[in-house]
Amino acid sequence: MPRRPARYFIRAEAEGYETLTDTFDLRPRGRVKYYAIPRLLMRRSQGDVYKSVGLGEVVVRGTRVQIAYRGDTIVYDASAFNLPEGSMLDALIRQMPGAELKDGGTVYVNGRKVDYLLLNGKDFFKRKNKMMLENLPYFTVKEVKVYDKSTERSELLGRDVEPKDFVMDVSLKREYARS
Repeated sequence: MPRRPARYFIRAEAEGYETLTDTFDLRPRGRVKYYAIPRLLMRRSQGDVYKSVGLGEVVVRGTRVQIAYRGDTIVYDASAFNLPEGSMLDALIRQMPGAELKDGGTVYVNGRKVDYLLLNGKDFFKRKNKMMLENLPYFTVKEVKVYDKSTERSELLGRDVEPKDFVMDVSLKREYARS
């Protein structure tokens, strides 16, 4: 191109895109040999195979495993159960497979009586199961584990001198475990 001021018309074409035209004013300066033309943003053409496709409503449903075994421990995932708003721990235990709740707060899992309930591995309610069942909201529960636990005396002596207790350990979600 000659080095003199001029106006150029730029036309850009590509398959699947609309043709785009623009102008560029060339003003030579000093020893500059190359000039940058303005950026051209092309849009996809409407009648092409590359056009965007709008989908209707899509519903994705996932299922969670309600019960799992980790060694000799039965683990129930609390988020896998559908409970009405405002339900407490007792409603969750009633829905767990293999678990049944009797009057007075007695819990049976696979026919065995649960000796006491733990909250994050600790006996906060001093074996008052009914108090915990009626006052702990289900949405705070992450998982419920059922296993045989050595008694305090067996742990102190380092060997089993008494039969193990059958316990249900309720683990809270991280945001509720602190309070």
